[in-house]
Order: sequence, then C-alpha cells, then structure tokens
Amino acid sequence: MLDHKDDANAADFEYRLTYEELISFFESRNDPRFYSKAELLCFAVEKQKRGSDKIIDPKITEFWRRLSEHAESYYPELEFISKTVEKSKNDEFWVCWYSLIKGANLYWKADHGYIDLQVAKCGGRVREFYERFNNKLLPGMRIEKAGGSLVFRLENARCWRMSFSENFDENIHRVDHALSYVYLIYNFVKTLDRDIFK
Repeated sequence: MLDHKDDANAADFEYRLTYEELISFFESRNDPRFYSKAELLCFAVEKQKRGSDKIIDPKITEFWRRLSEHAESYYPELEFISKTVEKSKNDEFWVCWYSLIKGANLYWKADHGYIDLQVAKCGGRVREFYERFNNKLLPGMRIEKAGGSLVFRLENARCWRMSFSENFDENIHRVDHALSYVYLIYNFVKTLDRDIFK
C-alpha cells in the first residue's frame, strides 16, 4: 500500500481511500469498463513503487538555473515551488511560484504564452469569480476555467511557444517580459484579502 500519511493535503479530507481499495472495488464490479480502470490504477501503483525514471535534460537544467538566478536578482519576493536542481523534459514549459494566498499559485505557461494566477479546485466558479473580481482585474486580465482550477490570466504574446530548452541569453528579453507579468500578478494578489478564494 502506498503511504500518504505525510501528504500535506491529507488533513483536508475526512476519509482516505487507497489505490488498492479502489482497485478491489473496480475488480468486483464484473464489468469490462471497471476492469480497465483497475488495470490503469495497478499500473499507477507499480509506477509509483518503482519511482520516477526521470531523464535529466542538460539544456533545460541550465535554462532553469539561469532563470532562477535572474528571478532572484530582480524579483527576490518570488519563491519558486520547484526546488529540484536537475530538470527533465517535464520542466520544459511551465514554471510555478508561490503566491501570498493558500491554494493559489503563479504560473508561467511558456508553451501557451500565459501568465496565470491559478486557484485550485475552483474551476466551476468562473461566473461567481467574474462577478466578484471584474472591477479589480488588471488591464488585459481575464478569468477562465483550467481543468479543475480557475485562472486569472494574462496572455504574454512575446513569449508565445517558448521552450526552456532554448538558449537563455538569446531569450533574456522574453524572460524579462514574462517575469514582469508574473510580478504584476504577484502584486495584484497583494491587494486581495488572504481568504478571498474560500
């Protein structure tokens, strides 16, 4: 059984259901659709037990190193969520920083050119958030659903389709532009109450 007792999110829930319990449930349903779900979960459990076969990408690792140093020099208030030094292909496009509000983080989604304040578990509340925040939004900012989350989004066209496997020095102007947007949203969060997304 996978042990999630140290999971920071576990305290938010009254009950805990393990992968193994879900697998048993799906296997007991006598339905091919449930069997496939059980197989998928079995695969996930095995992958978790084996650990990640992360292949380090030296170009992406170097870009992140330079990005981290640059951001720390010009925007020391911004704190990266990812502390891992070695980066893989999974780290090629998205960077994430903490915001000042629990459950909301700042993202630079460089493959789309988006700078987002992403609020977890609020994807179904777009209309409510628009009504609450419409008069507080920054110029060009919009509110959208992103999976199960909701985002306050600024589109950064000058960084469209950027990859962190590119040369950092050749893209410093794009990095600076993106970081200025991130910091703009960071300061936007400062104007909000700490419990405003509850």
